[in-house]
Amino acid sequence: MIRQDADYGEAYYGRALVYYALGSCDQAINDCTRAIELRRRFTEAYLIRGAAHWGKAAPLDETDPTRHALCEQAISDCTYVLDVQPRNGLAHFNRGLAYGALGNKPMAKYDLENAVALLRDPTWQAEAERWLTELRKPRLLTRYERPPLA
Repeated sequence: MIRQDADYGEAYYGRALVYYALGSCDQAINDCTRAIELRRRFTEAYLIRGAAHWGKAAPLDETDPTRHALCEQAISDCTYVLDVQPRNGLAHFNRGLAYGALGNKPMAKYDLENAVALLRDPTWQAEAERWLTELRKPRLLTRYERPPLA
């Protein structure tokens, strides 16, 4: 379809879905970006692009500056989706994971709690609950850290 009409945003979005499902996050991001260029308010493309940014960020080391930038982009894309569709469970889920990776526990908990409440697929819901449980675990201080002031 893209060969026939290079300005058909839905074709780029469809191909991005396939790339994302195959784990080719870079290609998914590129196709979603092109779909958004062609159709500015393409909410679904923002959602998949945000998920693909998180997909690239997740395996990176916490100290990798690329991870931070990818998480920020995932948050931005998911926030756009939530501005249009505030009850989108997948946008809350992906944004919550990105916030968690950046160390913003309050926002991560907020989004993951919303994801648990809004997601209809039991597999996705269980995954959101798993991440939420992980966030709620107390973290032990290293011997070089001071406890927070009461």
